[in-house]
Amino acid sequence: MESVGDVVRGCKRYCEEVIVVDDCSSDNTKVVSEQAGGTVIRNNTRLGLVKSMVRGFEVASGDIIVTLDADGQHNPSEIEDLVQPIIDGEADLVLGRRTCKPPFSERVISEVVNLRVKCFDVGSGFRAVSLGVARKMRLWGACPCGSFVLEAYECGARVTEVPICIQSRKYGKSHWSAISRGLTHTKQLMMLIQHMLL
Repeated sequence: MESVGDVVRGCKRYCEEVIVVDDCSSDNTKVVSEQAGGTVIRNNTRLGLVKSMVRGFEVASGDIIVTLDADGQHNPSEIEDLVQPIIDGEADLVLGRRTCKPPFSERVISEVVNLRVKCFDVGSGFRAVSLGVARKMRLWGACPCGSFVLEAYECGARVTEVPICIQSRKYGKSHWSAISRGLTHTKQLMMLIQHMLL
């Protein structure tokens, strides 16, 4: 919660609209986000990341939607780099390619997705997508890793990547443990394989 205000203020420098989807938090996320200038969509029950993204896409009004994490590890100053290929008409989905090596489970997911879509960092949460493609997408999965890219590609999106830097957290710790990451990504991998075989 401590970082969300900084993230919203950072995004406001580069975006006309900043939407925070509050997934039934028990802290002051809503108040802090609104004070920073964000528009808050609050879920009445916990929906998880994928369905929360759907809610955000439904209310977004800009021509390009940028997604990023609220933990402060994504630098809003790189938003301009992410959206430029879409503005230039070269892509419909731009992934922020992390310069650090993604976790092992994400690398496995990337290998599977690369059988259909050639890109390196399918687990990046920092991405830009055109509104037209976003509104066509039926987001699914245990998390967006890989499924976001596949869904966009199947909706006709041209996919590219630009390098991004990951910043150190200023506040708190990740909710991901090795066990929770492994379980979620194993479930996601099974769903991806099933989807690709259909």
